[in-house]
Amino acid sequence: MPDSSAVHYAQTVRKTLTALILLALLGCSARDIKELSLRISGEEWTSYAESDLYRYYFNTATVDYHTPRHAKVWVKYLPKDDEAKIAVVRELQKSRPQIGMADGYQFTMVRHDIDCVHRMIRTITVFDYTADGMTRMQAPYASDWTGIPAGSDKDRLHRAVCPPSLPVKGIL
Repeated sequence: MPDSSAVHYAQTVRKTLTALILLALLGCSARDIKELSLRISGEEWTSYAESDLYRYYFNTATVDYHTPRHAKVWVKYLPKDDEAKIAVVRELQKSRPQIGMADGYQFTMVRHDIDCVHRMIRTITVFDYTADGMTRMQAPYASDWTGIPAGSDKDRLHRAVCPPSLPVKGIL
């Protein structure tokens, strides 16, 4: 007799695929389908911003608050479409030449460290992933702290992750 967790997993996958196919047949946008597939995958990713090339998500389950004023968060930079993916790969090759379309680049995961009070951010780690889930580039490092520009994707991440009632720098 099959393991009950394996049966449950198979049933979940079947229901998920059925739902995604139905959404596609109903004319839902690729973005809606991608958003739903992120939710169904069991990972807790929340969309917080969008640019010409990327859709930005943060993992709500792994936000790590060292103190109420300081957070670490995993962020997924997901190219919007195939054209954006090509442009992203070209841009990535400037700093990480080993990345290429032949590797099947799919998305980038970044671990950010956010100083909520002083509106500062730094990058701790960067991973580039392929369609098969393999890491093609690991760049563990700690970048310098930089200010968070108003209206940027990092500003939206700050607003999504940091508690809104913290005192602002200079008012403490």
